[in-house]
Amino acid sequence: MGSVKGWICVVLVGILGYLYMESFDPESIANARVLVTGASTGIGEEIAYHYAKAGAQLVITARREQALQKVKAKCLELGAKNVSLIIADMGEPVDREQILEKAVTVLGGLDYLVLNHIGYTPFQMWEGDVSHARWLMEVCVQGRCKDFWLHRRRCILPHHSSLPQKCIFTGVS
Repeated sequence: MGSVKGWICVVLVGILGYLYMESFDPESIANARVLVTGASTGIGEEIAYHYAKAGAQLVITARREQALQKVKAKCLELGAKNVSLIIADMGEPVDREQILEKAVTVLGGLDYLVLNHIGYTPFQMWEGDVSHARWLMEVCVQGRCKDFWLHRRRCILPHHSSLPQKCIFTGVS
């Protein structure tokens, strides 16, 4: 008898979960102004393609221009309204400072900010060069959190329309 009640509870929770689940409407991001960092390969590239299919306006960033050019071409093919490139190294504080300013200028604001960049590490945990570990911290922590949020307070807030509706951090670092 107890197991029947358990199954009924599980089924009921499943049904309620399904009924309250928000459905995604691609139209909701048509014409959205999106900045995607680390967009030359992998997760960032795929995120850019999904926004492009929905008809978003994109600014994509990475260190490698040639790879970004390929992503840009495919995004335009998939239906992006426009795609701008910013060649930048998120390990460089100067580049991080300029990315948001350039994106806001190019797009006229910012609706979605996707922080996807990561630094490459050729060594295992607790092995390797300490200076490389510091660089990784600069890219993955400073570049994702501290600088963007400080920059948001200083520069983005005065442009009310440029305050991102959503800030997405990928969990790859």
